[in-house]
Amino acid sequence: MKFYGKSEQVATRILDLFQSGSVPKALAPIFVHRADSVPCRQWSWANQLLTALAGTSDARGFRQWEHAGRKVSKGSKAFHILGPVTKKIEVRDADTGETSERMAVLGFKSIPVFAIESTEVFDVEKWAEADKASAAERQFIDALPLVSVARSWGLSVDTFIGASADSRADSTSIRKWWLNWAGQSYSR
Repeated sequence: MKFYGKSEQVATRILDLFQSGSVPKALAPIFVHRADSVPCRQWSWANQLLTALAGTSDARGFRQWEHAGRKVSKGSKAFHILGPVTKKIEVRDADTGETSERMAVLGFKSIPVFAIESTEVFDVEKWAEADKASAAERQFIDALPLVSVARSWGLSVDTFIGASADSRADSTSIRKWWLNWAGQSYSR
C-alpha cells in the first residue's frame, strides 16, 4: 500500500497509540449516537480518533469552514487525517467471464483539516444556519438531568457521532455521547 504526503506519519501515529496502550486514554470519550450536519461526524473511525486526539469535536477543511461562514485564523496549524487514494479497475468474474468496474484503494494521502478552535466567524448568518443543529443539541444537553453534576466534577458533556453504515468501523451507525475531562487535550 502506498502512502502520500504525511499519511504514513498519521497512520503510524494511530498504530503507535494502539501499541503503547494510549488508546483508552484517547478514547476516554464515551460514545452514543447522534446525527447532524457536521462533516467530521461522517468521517471514518480512524479520522474521528485523530479529531479527538487533536482535542476538538469539530474539524473541517479550509473551504468547508468558509462554506459554513467561518475562516481559519491566521497562523493556525492544521492537523492531518487520512483520505483514500482510489482508482477504478475492471474485475473479471472467473466463472462467467463478465467484467465489472469497482473502486480499489491504492493507498492513503494526508488531508489537512482545522479545529473549530482555530477558526473565527466571518458571516454570522451562514454560521447560524450551519450551527443550527448544534444549538439544538446544546439545549438538549443542558436539559439532561445530571449534566450539572458532570460539570461540577469538571467534565464537559458533548455529542459525537461514529462512522456511518458503509464499510467503516462497523455495519451500523454508532451515535455517541462524548464525556471528556474539561481542559484535557490530546497531544500528538
